[in-house]
Amino acid sequence: MNLRALSAIALTDLRRSFRRKDTILWLLLMPLPYTWFFGVAFREAPEEPTPVTVVVPSPDAGTAVLTDALGKAGYAVTTVPEWNGQDEYPKAGFRVDLPPAPGAALLEGRPATITVRAREAGPDLGRLEVELRQGTMELRARALAALLETGTVSPGALGRPLEAPPIHVEARDWGPHREVPAGFKQSIPGNMVMFVLMSVLVTGAVRLVQDRELGHLRRMLSWPVSNGTVVTAQFLSLGLLGLVEAVYFLLVARLIFGRSPGPHPWAVVAVLAALVAVATGAAVLLASILRTLRQAVATGLFLTLVLAALGGCWWPLEIMPGWLKTVALALPTGQAMDALVRLTVWNEGTASVVPAILRLSLLAAVLAFAAARTLRARLA
Repeated sequence: MNLRALSAIALTDLRRSFRRKDTILWLLLMPLPYTWFFGVAFREAPEEPTPVTVVVPSPDAGTAVLTDALGKAGYAVTTVPEWNGQDEYPKAGFRVDLPPAPGAALLEGRPATITVRAREAGPDLGRLEVELRQGTMELRARALAALLETGTVSPGALGRPLEAPPIHVEARDWGPHREVPAGFKQSIPGNMVMFVLMSVLVTGAVRLVQDRELGHLRRMLSWPVSNGTVVTAQFLSLGLLGLVEAVYFLLVARLIFGRSPGPHPWAVVAVLAALVAVATGAAVLLASILRTLRQAVATGLFLTLVLAALGGCWWPLEIMPGWLKTVALALPTGQAMDALVRLTVWNEGTASVVPAILRLSLLAAVLAFAAARTLRARLA
């Protein structure tokens, strides 16, 4: 294979792509208003009350006193009979395990322990402990008042110190909980994936179909280059187009919207490169099969928008129903979005996105093989 001819053809095709006005409009100008609009329209909601999940095996009147005390203190209280880690229970904030029938245990003098679980110790955990102690003291005061009304308490009992049930506090990770990306945390990776796809599937495929229709590819074969060189040059030119768009988006995110690629920028680049490889194989395959420019534009736009919508580019994967999230993660856009959110929002390590990169690379290899065979057959 003639490497000099390969690079010359690829770079020439890349320059031709960026000479088109529609390329400048859609790949360099339109990402700015799209990203801004989605970032503002779906910005983070105002801060909500801290959730507290209260586990009550056997509720009684004493349970209501304690949960009401937490509600009056400004917590968002959810009461469940048992903790089994199911997804419908919130795994944010705090978890409070009450003893069975806390009111009865207090009246009967039985030992009762309240366990508070949190991700880490801090002022918020201390405040919750104070509120629980106040609630238990109120419960003791109500019990004493009831005994006084019935006349079954001795005056000597009033001299004993008022003790609340012991509260055991521990900080532990009691279930996975990750931030749901919103605002520019969702808008930037979502639009990045969408416009990288658009740059290759639409702009690249349209140029390749046009070159095939006008006979440019066949005329290249009159040069001292092989069929394989011409085919490989198309992959290289479309891949470079997608990489240019990805790098441009990373610069826009950093310089205009103030969002960095996170602690592992090269992992972000690797994910985008794998996505570009998938889009390149798909674009060459489409350009080899489709007959007209109109078909290329319509098919490229349709695939881009469907893959973007189903793959979590417009809304977070975390808010999708279970079956739809399964569909999303089966798509290249879903794999890319999941990996980018892990890196840029959750600040996870490179190892967390290796499976996504491998899946995208495998899909890219399959598409590239099919596309190369199809394009070679069209040029034969």
